[in-house]
Amino acid sequence: MSTNNVVSDGFSTSYLESRRKFLEAAAAAGAEITSIAHPEKGPEGEDLFMDFACIGPNDAKAAVVVVSGTHGIEGFCGSGVQTNILRDDRSLSKFSKIKLILLHGHNPHGFAWLRRVNEDNVDLNRNYVDFSEPQEMNEAYLGVKDLVLPIEFNDDSEEAMSTWIEENGLDQYQKVIMGGQRVDPDGIFYGGTSTAWSNKIVHDILPKLTTNQEYVGLMDVHTGLGPYGHGDLIHSYAKGSREYDDLRAWYGEEMIGINAGEYGDVVAAVPRGPIVSSLDLILPGKQSYAFVIEYGTVEFERVIKALRADNWVHINGDLNSPEGKEIKGEMRACFYCESDEWRKLIWDRGLWSIEKLAAGLSQLSG
Repeated sequence: MSTNNVVSDGFSTSYLESRRKFLEAAAAAGAEITSIAHPEKGPEGEDLFMDFACIGPNDAKAAVVVVSGTHGIEGFCGSGVQTNILRDDRSLSKFSKIKLILLHGHNPHGFAWLRRVNEDNVDLNRNYVDFSEPQEMNEAYLGVKDLVLPIEFNDDSEEAMSTWIEENGLDQYQKVIMGGQRVDPDGIFYGGTSTAWSNKIVHDILPKLTTNQEYVGLMDVHTGLGPYGHGDLIHSYAKGSREYDDLRAWYGEEMIGINAGEYGDVVAAVPRGPIVSSLDLILPGKQSYAFVIEYGTVEFERVIKALRADNWVHINGDLNSPEGKEIKGEMRACFYCESDEWRKLIWDRGLWSIEKLAAGLSQLSG
């Protein structure tokens, strides 16, 4: 799979198209498919699903899990990687000794509605926490919530937000807003106060699919941060831990430990509650490794503005108005670059990252 056109054909422009291509490729590859219906519908009344496609020996000692659509609209990118793997016999042959699990549409509602959040405005990457324990609420968010979600989204509201950032600094803006909050259910980066539907399904299904595996590696595909077309590999393990050391051995300096201060000044906030920090909760007793691959699209300030505008149009605006349609178009542009060049960069980096993970796990499992 070398030409840009062939790679691009694995990508899609709607949730329904991406799911159809994924399921067709999975069936053709002989994958075992598990589909879980979502309780709500898409914008055209379409059914929504979280789908799992499994290939490889069920008694393999190791499994690689590739997740798309944790942040809904970012699923266009991850789904393309998953579908292209299933379509490419040469790629699949490299994973013949492990179990490959492709989780498509982790957040199918956000995927279909072109949102980063789920049906309850919850950011899934702030939801994978143990809600039986007290959680940090981030009360500081209350001081900026009316700036983040104004009554009217216009030049005046943008100037007010910019003034706050100038006075308090971009690092503080990221820490107060991007780390996650549980005080404003209408706000952005809202982690929720209970376990989301997607979280429940993953806790139910993933342990069943990895019953026989001793080692599990998970890669969660994201977009919207970092250099254009490049996939930053980011984990949250403590420096000196087994997981940190193994990932560094497999990937070298390409693997970034965000809690070890290795992400520089790219982002000042460490999210609380991502799936990649929660495999010990989901798969207790397994030796697991998890990381995000974060592909760059457009400049950071544009991405954050698009998120705020999308939040506003769903809470205070009109999706069917010209303004609403413009906002949804900007969301797509910020999280999915529809060019053959970008898609080829995504595919090459994604396949390389998955191959490295499979090779590392194979070394452990013998």
